[in-house]
Amino acid sequence: LELAQVFRGRIVCFLVLSPIVQYRVMASNFGGRLLALCLVSSARGTAPAYWYSVPDHFQTVDMECKGGKCDFDKSNVHHKASGPKFAANVYFELDGAYDKRVIYTSYVQTMKEGCDDPRDCDGLKGANEFDMIETGFVGYNKTWFINDNKRCLTHFCNAQSTCGSNGCSWAPGSCRVGDYNGCNSQTASDQMPPACTWTDVQNAFSMCTQSAQLDPRNQDFTVLSANGYLHGETGPTPKGCPATAPCSGNFVWDMDTASAVAPVNNRRSYSVQTGDKKSWGNRWIRLELELNDTTVHYTYRFFQPGPISDKSATVTSVQKFSLTSVEGKPVFDAKIPHYWVFSLWQYDFEFAVPTTQLLDQKPRLHYQIVKDPEDDPTKHVSGGEADVKSKAEVLPV
Repeated sequence: LELAQVFRGRIVCFLVLSPIVQYRVMASNFGGRLLALCLVSSARGTAPAYWYSVPDHFQTVDMECKGGKCDFDKSNVHHKASGPKFAANVYFELDGAYDKRVIYTSYVQTMKEGCDDPRDCDGLKGANEFDMIETGFVGYNKTWFINDNKRCLTHFCNAQSTCGSNGCSWAPGSCRVGDYNGCNSQTASDQMPPACTWTDVQNAFSMCTQSAQLDPRNQDFTVLSANGYLHGETGPTPKGCPATAPCSGNFVWDMDTASAVAPVNNRRSYSVQTGDKKSWGNRWIRLELELNDTTVHYTYRFFQPGPISDKSATVTSVQKFSLTSVEGKPVFDAKIPHYWVFSLWQYDFEFAVPTTQLLDQKPRLHYQIVKDPEDDPTKHVSGGEADVKSKAEVLPV
């Protein structure tokens, strides 16, 4: 009992066989095989611990990419779900190399009666949309700039002429070349000089004379993007406030986090790490979303990477964060139908030039929706001889 935590006079312990000691380690002198997991209790009773298994059955959506183009017209599915608690398991199967242009998404959104396609009534069009995963907006850690004059004579820049091979001229005798505004050193979209532009690969450049450049296959694939639209708004408010200015100083969301999650691009998205420093593909991820009053709770449980058929995979990392409406707006309306949406699509860079072509491939998104998070066959209460024999790890939460 000396190994247990005592809380208000109650002691609760589970003994779990484990080669790896993680989370609350209370015993260490048992040859590396005995882990005492002790759960503290409150005056209202003991909080149970759970372990999670991967689903036995799932559905699949895919898309085919050939010659640098992907056909994703039919790579979008949606299923009605009941809230305010939602849960699903997803497995992003890669057929080839990772690529920032191949996008996997998993999210919950409202769809009013009469809307048949979630893209016609999503967060950009005024709905509530809670994006748990979007794989393309974050993780750009290897980018650079080229002086290419690509937009010199477009309506964005409205220059009078080009000058030399890589400059823009707005007046006779003048020539601006490369990073003439000192933009490349900027690190935050909301603190840049007005002449600079924030790119879709998360850096700043002089748009008229430069482009960003990258190899979309050689980036960070251990992070995912999350977000939340509340009545069509996210990031800074009022709606339409540019990313390059603090605007009114108000935001749609305040974030509270207890794990490796960080706001990106003026709170327009949130970067979620896998936690085990391994990539997000070819592994099961359990997604949990809870809409509670004015707060949205996001939870991610990353299983060990491995084949989709591996039923012995256990959770190796749990990431969580919460978004609370700054204006105190409710985040759940039971009168409006909610749907899980799973999709695959191809992204084309607006301000960046890729150095490699998209490989021919057929990515697949496998998903299983938990109909009732309170009665979930993949969620198991810890304790008992069967758990000790079958699981190497028990996670408290």
